[in-house]
Amino acid sequence: MTQAIEIFTDGACKGNPGPGGWGVLLRLGEHEKRLYGGELETTNNRMELLAAIRGLEALKRPASVVLTTELPVRNEGRARVDAQLEKTRLENRQQAAGKERRSLAATRCAGQPA
Repeated sequence: MTQAIEIFTDGACKGNPGPGGWGVLLRLGEHEKRLYGGELETTNNRMELLAAIRGLEALKRPASVVLTTELPVRNEGRARVDAQLEKTRLENRQQAAGKERRSLAATRCAGQPA
């Protein structure tokens, strides 16, 4: 049986909203990897969720995972809202980046002689 990857996450915010940060510890046996980041204007729940998202995104292939987070259950409804907002924000950022790449490619092609 394969060993599960352990992912421990935490997020915090000074003020709500305010500056915040997130951290992740991934562990497989004796191997560990740490990830962290932050934002200037965010919420505690967003940082908690972002830590879990970043931890799962760090996996290179499908794996059994044990995820431990400190996101309170009583905030489940708020967490779902924050998760949806984060998902929408990331989708919008990806769409904008795609439009920017297409625009840049069109500009470069238009500037070259035929």
